[in-house]
Amino acid sequence: MCKGYKNYESWNVALYINSDYKLYWYSQVALKTCNSCINRAVDIFLDFVGKGATTPDGVEFNKQNCYEYFERVLTEEEIIVSQYQM
Repeated sequence: MCKGYKNYESWNVALYINSDYKLYWYSQVALKTCNSCINRAVDIFLDFVGKGATTPDGVEFNKQNCYEYFERVLTEEEIIVSQYQM
């Protein structure tokens, strides 16, 4: 476990998605485009970044590494929305 993520690779991918405006923007577009379906959002995001794309640390953006990021984003959004609906 690495900083709350299942492994170093998932954490590293999440770090760079959150740190790079273009990657973050792509992730948000992917989630909005597919109506928050995680599997489809990951596929759209991976199409954006391109096959074999890596973080500056050499970690590949792949389905497994990106899935946990998208899952966390949706969970955090649901928590925030539910707090405002009280």
